[in-house]
Amino acid sequence: DLKAPTEAQVAARYMRDAALYAPSEQRSFTQLVLPTEQAAKAVKGELATGKPLDAAAREKGLRISSTGLVSKSAYAGQTSAALATAMFAAPQGQVSEPLKGTLGYYLVRVDRIEKSPGKTIDQVRGEISNALAAEQKRKAIIDLSAGIEEELDGGAALTDIAKELGLQLHVTPPITADGRVYGKPDSQGHPLLTPALSTAFSMDEGEPQLAEVDP
Repeated sequence: DLKAPTEAQVAARYMRDAALYAPSEQRSFTQLVLPTEQAAKAVKGELATGKPLDAAAREKGLRISSTGLVSKSAYAGQTSAALATAMFAAPQGQVSEPLKGTLGYYLVRVDRIEKSPGKTIDQVRGEISNALAAEQKRKAIIDLSAGIEEELDGGAALTDIAKELGLQLHVTPPITADGRVYGKPDSQGHPLLTPALSTAFSMDEGEPQLAEVDP
C-alpha cells in the first residue's frame, strides 16, 4: 500500500509552485501608439478637452487597440518594463501621459483590474496531497510494469508472474481490432481492453507485452 503524502512533501510542493499560489493582478488596456512624443502630447491635449481617445485616433487615421487581461510581465514583454510598471500603478479609467514603448509613444487607459488574493497552503493542502498521491501511484505502476517486463524478458511465464503478484488472469473470446467479438458483430469486448488493442494487434504470438489501459 502506498503511504499518504507527508506534510513535508506537501510543503515542498507548495514552495516549488509558489508562483501559482501567490497573489496576482491582471489588467486590460486600451492604447494608442504614436510615432513621436510630441504627437502623443498633442493627442493628450485633445483628450483634456473631453475628446474620446478613439475619436482622436480616427481623426489622425490611427486606430486604438485593446488588450485582454494581461499580467505585468506579459504587458512588459509587449511594450516595455517601464511602461508596464507605470500602467500597473495607474488608476482605472484614466489615460496616461505619453509613455515610451517598443513601438513608439503610448497613450494608455486602464480598462479593467482583476486581482487574485492568492492561496495559503491550508487552502490547497488537499489539492496538493491528491496530486502527490496520484504521482506516487503512477510511479508505483511504472515501477511494477518495469519489473514485470524484466521478468517476461527473462523467460518467466505470465501465469507465474500473476500468481506471484496475487493477480487473476482473464482470457477473452476472440476479438477483432475494433474491439468486437469475432463472429458476433453485435457483441463488444470489454471496454477496458480498447486502449490495449493497438498493442495487442502488433504483438507476436506467444510474446507477452504490457499495454496501458488506464493512464
